[in-house]
Amino acid sequence: MLLEEQTAKLLQQCEEILGIELRTTRGNLRKAESRAAAVWELLVIDAASRIGSIEYEPDHEGSPDIRLQIQGGRAIWLEATYLYPRFWDEERRSNAMVAWLFAEAKRRGIPMWKISPRLDGIQQGQKGPIRVLPLLQEKRRFLKHHEVVKFFEGIVCHPHEPRTCTLSPYTVSLSYLPDAQPQHMGWGGLAQEAPTSVTEQAVYLKLKAKAKQHDVAGPRLVCIGSDQSPALSRLLGSRTGMLSAREAAAAAFSAHPSLSAAIIVAIENRFEVGGGLRRQARAELLCNPIPTDPLTPEEVRALCMMDFNRWTYTRPLEPWESPKPHISRRATGALVWRPGAMRVEIAIPVNIVVDALAGKTSIPTAFELAEDDEVTRVLNKGWSIVSCRLIEAKLESGEAAKLILELVPPMPPVYWPGK
Repeated sequence: MLLEEQTAKLLQQCEEILGIELRTTRGNLRKAESRAAAVWELLVIDAASRIGSIEYEPDHEGSPDIRLQIQGGRAIWLEATYLYPRFWDEERRSNAMVAWLFAEAKRRGIPMWKISPRLDGIQQGQKGPIRVLPLLQEKRRFLKHHEVVKFFEGIVCHPHEPRTCTLSPYTVSLSYLPDAQPQHMGWGGLAQEAPTSVTEQAVYLKLKAKAKQHDVAGPRLVCIGSDQSPALSRLLGSRTGMLSAREAAAAAFSAHPSLSAAIIVAIENRFEVGGGLRRQARAELLCNPIPTDPLTPEEVRALCMMDFNRWTYTRPLEPWESPKPHISRRATGALVWRPGAMRVEIAIPVNIVVDALAGKTSIPTAFELAEDDEVTRVLNKGWSIVSCRLIEAKLESGEAAKLILELVPPMPPVYWPGK
């Protein structure tokens, strides 16, 4: 969701706004299973603080976490809650198992893109299909499964013949397509989080739990956000017939009039003008048509102004510890090169500068520059630095501070001129 360096600044800002130390939040940020939820709560505090005055965990037994007052109006209770994929453990094991199969194909000299796994599931009532998969510690046992061994050995012996197999007791089948192309590499199967009843939809379950959790006077809102859960995906629902967040919220409102509204925030990849993808938040305010305490038009307008895109989002924070935590740690940036007639400017993220000074890397290595690249040639020729300035970090945008160096060609030698 956010880099560690971004979250550290966001936490500092929220504590300054509230005038308290968020000890529970700090503790939750240290645990993988609660990290994303803690970051989401900070994002909601940040967004709410810009449309009114807020208090966090006010002295009211059983109250939601945030009390918001818009332009000196009445108190509005706001609860932030994060939505993980309901079957995230199965998704994790699915990705691991597919990686095992591709690695085994590579080990045997079989092009990985010619292997096509399909992951299905067993219907579990109204929850939808749930996959049956090996555990993470069962890699060796899985690869020794007689059907897996037979499948790969058959390919090695007859590489031009298509082949399929089913890996019982798992809900996994494999196909070998000898004419497949690299661009088709991947795997398919049934979506797991595909309930057949609205009462099993993740948004409904969240709203139901929050409705029962608190009992306070005044309007109550639940702010549900996620950058991982398919339950919030508008695109996925339209393609697969999955129950939408809107349908789930409508059913929850009907059953729980104590909820005045819900803010649904899906953080998704979006195409930018000029190409490329960027993760952005899509927020939607859904009002209960039969609430105990309805929102006023002024309150609705103010809540619609909550900005969840003040921070640039990065990769999701999974509910397990990553084997490479450093990739979610520090803000960075690109190398910027501005050539001129007799002098050049180069902008280098400061973390790369520090690593280069410590001997951990070099500019060409960090940015994978070729030997004939202009930057590499200038650095190798010993150009001189004539000015230096620092551009402050923009952590909201995920950009590190940059050191701007102005370089000119070195003075010609006069003691020992070259021949």
